[in-house]
Amino acid sequence: MLAEKSIKGALKALTFISVLSLLVGCLNDDDDDSSDSTSYGTVQFYNASSNSSSTRFLIDASLKSVVSFGDASSRISLEPETYEISIERTNVDNASDYVELLSQEVTIANGTNRLFVMSGEFSAPTLTEYSFDPEDDLESDELALMGFNLTSEYAQLEIYYGPTDGDQTSATLLATLGNQAQSEFVALDADDYLFYVVDADSGDTLLTTKSVPFTGGYNYFVIVRDDVVNGGISLDQMSSSTFVYNYPNPEANAQVRAYQSIDNLNAVDLTLAGAGEDFAENALAIDTLSEFITLPYGDYLMRLSAAGNPDETHLQNKLVSLQPGAAKNVLFYRNSNAAVAALVYSQDMRARVYEHDINLVSLSDIRDADGDRYLLRAYFVNEEKGETKETASQVVTGIEFASVENFTLVTGNYAVYLMYTDEDNQEHLAAEKTQLNLEASTNYQLILEPDETVYTGYRLSVLH
Repeated sequence: MLAEKSIKGALKALTFISVLSLLVGCLNDDDDDSSDSTSYGTVQFYNASSNSSSTRFLIDASLKSVVSFGDASSRISLEPETYEISIERTNVDNASDYVELLSQEVTIANGTNRLFVMSGEFSAPTLTEYSFDPEDDLESDELALMGFNLTSEYAQLEIYYGPTDGDQTSATLLATLGNQAQSEFVALDADDYLFYVVDADSGDTLLTTKSVPFTGGYNYFVIVRDDVVNGGISLDQMSSSTFVYNYPNPEANAQVRAYQSIDNLNAVDLTLAGAGEDFAENALAIDTLSEFITLPYGDYLMRLSAAGNPDETHLQNKLVSLQPGAAKNVLFYRNSNAAVAALVYSQDMRARVYEHDINLVSLSDIRDADGDRYLLRAYFVNEEKGETKETASQVVTGIEFASVENFTLVTGNYAVYLMYTDEDNQEHLAAEKTQLNLEASTNYQLILEPDETVYTGYRLSVLH
């Protein structure tokens, strides 16, 4: 569990706000159902900056939401007045402080509704204000739908919707949209729909989504944006709640890579069988992270054998499921019975500025004299800022054997201490102090693994 000591109180408050917003505002077009909607206006924030780190959305210096890329705040009701909208990021030089990225005034009148979209490079983003008039008289079996073109490449897009049992020829045009443009609301029957996005200049179909469900009585946005991980474009479905559902290309390839951390085992061959053909990574040496293998999405049976000798099998019939556009890591290690095992987990491929996605994995089964397993703690100490282990602002606790802890770290240089406490309440180093210097736009794997050559018996490997 990630603990950020210096902003613990703020996070608790934000959690309360988020839960309260979910309970009273989810999928409603106004946060105050008891009020006359014409005497209020609303604002909502959507993060379309693909390399952004966690972003704070504030109104008159009051925190309303923390919004990641491709997510949104809830739609917030405001009385008619002039407000200051501001966007902040974490201060790299002080993780408990924030830097203002954008700020502008907005005047709310009776019945006005605003959507603020942050886009562009996160180091110098832009904030675009959109106005809309929601449909207030929707029946329970109908919805209102508005489209947006927030791509960086396409000057004009055509967005079509159609029945799930039809094809593109039976689809209806929602709108033709210039870059950064929005459509009017269109009334539709509440149902599931397929969406088709076409480049208006070339006529090429850029995206065909899988089925997108809609509930009657609500106003929705469908936002076409860049797919920064898989290339091309994807579609976000968004309403007045904080929930945004992404629909990438359902035929996008997947990626997988492997790390060989097996003691006393030489190079191995990895085979993934599925999707009509086999994919292989041959002669994977110990303590080596392979390159990503690109392959069609689907279910694969994984087999690990001695390099050049398929009859000497170390692991077989391990099922790996790869969704369209997904990326996964496979770590080979010895489990508590000393048998070869595989740990499979997702990899975030999105590069961002000011922060980094971290996966911390323990492949070390550390136990006491009675055979009880220790839980580990990781301290990330920014010594350049005067931190010590006791004052570290980033601490991960409860690290279990053969498990993955995922979190983010603000850009910087860290000394990493992995510790456990014995039955006499004495602290011990699980691995020697490890230096972690975070490079721009890079995500990391930190793997604690056995190593008989060091005095602790374990080392922390830094991979990316």
